[in-house]
Amino acid sequence: MLVLFAAVVLMVGCGEGQGDFPEINENNQVEMSAEEVTTLLSAVNMETETEEAMMLSIDLEISAVNEMMDFWSNTKFAETSIDGTISSKTYMFMHDDITEVKMLSENEIDLNVSTTYVNDSSLDEEESLKGSLNAYFTDQYLYYEADLESSTEVLDNGKYKMNLGITQTMWDELFTNPEDLLDDYVDAGIDIDQAISDSEMIAVMLDAEMLKVYQSGGETTVYIDITKQGILDHAYDMLDAMYDTTNWSNDDYVENKINEFEMPLEMFTAFELEVAFVIEDDKMTKMGYQFNISGEEDGMSIDITGTMVFDMFVEMPKMPNDLDDYELTEFPLGMF
Repeated sequence: MLVLFAAVVLMVGCGEGQGDFPEINENNQVEMSAEEVTTLLSAVNMETETEEAMMLSIDLEISAVNEMMDFWSNTKFAETSIDGTISSKTYMFMHDDITEVKMLSENEIDLNVSTTYVNDSSLDEEESLKGSLNAYFTDQYLYYEADLESSTEVLDNGKYKMNLGITQTMWDELFTNPEDLLDDYVDAGIDIDQAISDSEMIAVMLDAEMLKVYQSGGETTVYIDITKQGILDHAYDMLDAMYDTTNWSNDDYVENKINEFEMPLEMFTAFELEVAFVIEDDKMTKMGYQFNISGEEDGMSIDITGTMVFDMFVEMPKMPNDLDDYELTEFPLGMF
């Protein structure tokens, strides 16, 4: 389990203000209509942004407890706890031509998993994974540097080069559009395309104070704050924006509120998602996501807090100067 966790970080992982969620100053709030916000967002050319180097910063904390119940007696016989943090900073330069693609990712991991048994402590288990895992992609090859300590798994720490280059044909199958990369990362419960183009939904969020606009100098920040209670309080207005409700009865509203919002949100004891777009000269210079989610379902409780920030138009750092010395390997981290 811990090795898989490390591999996921390796493969995905992952200036002033870079990596920070955009600062919101209430003194800079301005009034805009839904049409003005829609025009502002739709004027942004995301293709331009993704043609330049970008940086993705992730800070994540997760805590989960899973109670294991005996099928026959319905009593708890064991409990598994997970506590972990991830800090990741990834620079990317994406391109149609695989020879131009570059990635530099630095990651810190601290993960603990423990299982305790109610009636037999001799069965208790504990696993931990801690350290750094850095990855580099250049000249069609993936390199990684691992310095990880694990309580139960033997990891191949050191500096390695994957013995498989990415060809142009392989790249064409994996990567078709730089904008898809953003969609993969920011699928966090909000449809970005809809937020940009649907003036009716934007109007609902403006009226509910879920969406606010701030301006300072030449920068405009569109800030969205979505909470569980906010969604439930304005569910009928959101349904009006989502569907043609002209002929709906009150029962239709009640039924759709339950299906669209109440049931999906039922497991969450806390749910807040903050999104901020920073725009300057019709260019998106930063996108930030902050989330605080807690929930319980089927004997499992989970708490996740974190920040994810895209900074556009950054300077791509230099690669390590010793990549030629990295040892060839078939599999990352000796996980197979």
